[in-house]
Amino acid sequence: MLSVVLVILALIACAQSYNGPHPIFADFDALSEEFIDHINSLDTSWKAGQNFPGKKEEDVRHLCGTLEPELNDSLEADIDDDPPTIDYDALPASFDARTRWPKCNSSISTISDQDNCGNCWAFGSAFAINDRYCINNMGTLQLSVQYITSCCARAYRYNGCGGAKISTAYACWQKYGIPTGGQFGSNYGCQPYTIKDCPRGNGNNDVTFSGCTVNKETSDTPPCSECCDAGYPKQLNDDRHFAKSYYQLKSNNAPAIQAEIYAHGPVTLTFYVYQDFMNYKSGVYKYTSGKYIGKHAVKIIGWGLEDCLPYWLAVNSWGPQWGDNGFFKILRGSNNCKIESYGMAGIPKS
Repeated sequence: MLSVVLVILALIACAQSYNGPHPIFADFDALSEEFIDHINSLDTSWKAGQNFPGKKEEDVRHLCGTLEPELNDSLEADIDDDPPTIDYDALPASFDARTRWPKCNSSISTISDQDNCGNCWAFGSAFAINDRYCINNMGTLQLSVQYITSCCARAYRYNGCGGAKISTAYACWQKYGIPTGGQFGSNYGCQPYTIKDCPRGNGNNDVTFSGCTVNKETSDTPPCSECCDAGYPKQLNDDRHFAKSYYQLKSNNAPAIQAEIYAHGPVTLTFYVYQDFMNYKSGVYKYTSGKYIGKHAVKIIGWGLEDCLPYWLAVNSWGPQWGDNGFFKILRGSNNCKIESYGMAGIPKS
């Protein structure tokens, strides 16, 4: 009997001292206040808060639309065989691309919003590429996420809002070229973004934005158009921009990824998303609680240390109301959520 009691006490002690992920509330809505309070009660390295007022988990989980890369996939570029010749030990403890290339601050700092479409793969890729045009003294350029979502995805047999791989965007950039296009309502470039989620959360489901989608989990992928919007002074074929090269980053090698950013600018990384990430507000994110919901792609612009924790500085595509004004920090160097497993970058063609 005594041995049974000791075993029970040991199990209780283990449960109380457990510092790994806490799958409590896994069957609750990830956006509920109860789940947010649970995360904050764990006293982890980050704080949770409400990012999607009035919405349910099923309204936003499709935003993680990045697909897994496949072995021997023709879209996958070779791993960079000519990495930057930088002494890894000489890399600074902290780095921010906005500081290194201040002339490109407006591009690097841009917060995008994929709205009601699972095309994070397109946003995370396009916005890293945009920065590299500026860094390479090719001017301020915005590639059309609309074209990538509709036409590039179709060229490689994907449903853009239903998901694709980041290599889809990079391969399309090199093979077909991508025209210009700004964010929703910008009227910038050949094909600006047209997908907009309707306002929700205040009992108002009216269509107040042209092209927005009411009460649907995800928008339909807009049809591919090989024409620029009316009034744009160029034909689409005269507005295409191409990659000189694109390549995979070294897997599970944080210093190599840092060297690439330090030498050439922001990159695109993918990672696994769990329910708790939807509620990130500040601090250094590491998986704490909840179920896996999908794979996500984001732009990485730097790194640093916070309370002795190494982190990547990332730019999300869920709007400025999400997280830390659209930015977030995620644990670096331990492949948290597989953040260092797969990434891509490229060099623009002049």
